[in-house]
Amino acid sequence: MARWQPRFPALQGLLLVAALGATACVRDARLFATTLQPAEIPILDAQRIWIVSGHLDEELRVARLVELGLRRRSRVEVRRIERDWLEPWRAQGRIPAGTLVLWLDLQFLERTRSEWVSRPDSACGPYGCYPTTRSYAYDVPVVRAELAVAVYDGPSAILKRRITFREALEGRDYDELRYTLTERLANEVAESTAIHPKTVRVRLRLVRALPQVGEAIEAAKRGDWAQARQLCEEARKSERWASLSKREQAYLSYDLAQTRRYDLRGFRTPDERFASAEAAIREAWRLERDPDFLRTLSAIRSDRRKQAMLEAQQRELREREQNRGKTPPPPSYAPVTSPSTPPSSP
Repeated sequence: MARWQPRFPALQGLLLVAALGATACVRDARLFATTLQPAEIPILDAQRIWIVSGHLDEELRVARLVELGLRRRSRVEVRRIERDWLEPWRAQGRIPAGTLVLWLDLQFLERTRSEWVSRPDSACGPYGCYPTTRSYAYDVPVVRAELAVAVYDGPSAILKRRITFREALEGRDYDELRYTLTERLANEVAESTAIHPKTVRVRLRLVRALPQVGEAIEAAKRGDWAQARQLCEEARKSERWASLSKREQAYLSYDLAQTRRYDLRGFRTPDERFASAEAAIREAWRLERDPDFLRTLSAIRSDRRKQAMLEAQQRELREREQNRGKTPPPPSYAPVTSPSTPPSSP
């Protein structure tokens, strides 16, 4: 039976080379940037913080870790209370004004991921033995953890904020992974109660046709996002811009959006910075319908909202520092009975 042969083999080879060339003209670069994040769990107005969780060992452990983290980071009273005491105390009016309740709900999802590994082996036949390799499959434990934090006003039970923290790990032992994830999530909750720096992963696209882009990536690796942005701006204004393909132009616009997003020195205001980054990512989307561009646009808008929250919190902190000692202390509220005692039965 005759094998099928392409009608135009030379043309097929040219198309394959062109496709490989289009893919090779752009390469990804994974970088890091540090940004200042607002407090996602508002505790500035709290006079005391009560932490409530479930009764399982891991739930109690994450509550203890959150309690220790908050005690190190805040000046208010922090304590854990039993979940079954909260509603009876509220009904009896025993929750003091100014009390903030953090309700923690911890969930785990365990699964396995198959992974293959090749090992040297030998095989023997009628003509002797020869070296070979054999592939083995083994299961890798994977654990995903979610810690949902609901922030309530203690006396009124009004929900002020709900936020979910997520982490995932893979390793050898499920119990060890759950232990590590519990610690990580507790640290994230404690950090989220104050303004804090956060290191994020940033993706850039190296357009090989423009040397400025490679220099911009090297500058971003050093943490100099201002220099990286200037180099991308030069590449965008260069004469070679018109000779690039639409795909290359789109990825250069994407790089320009990312460098504008993390350049904290080159703009007069944060609004100007985010508006400029949004304009560049919109241009990238117009040139190439890459779903990653839409995700980046959504992330830029989220950063803009967080920046507004950050400025409001910094302004409130400055006002509190200026007014400290100038205003009379707030009235003290004391529960009817000690919070360490269980509620009385109705």
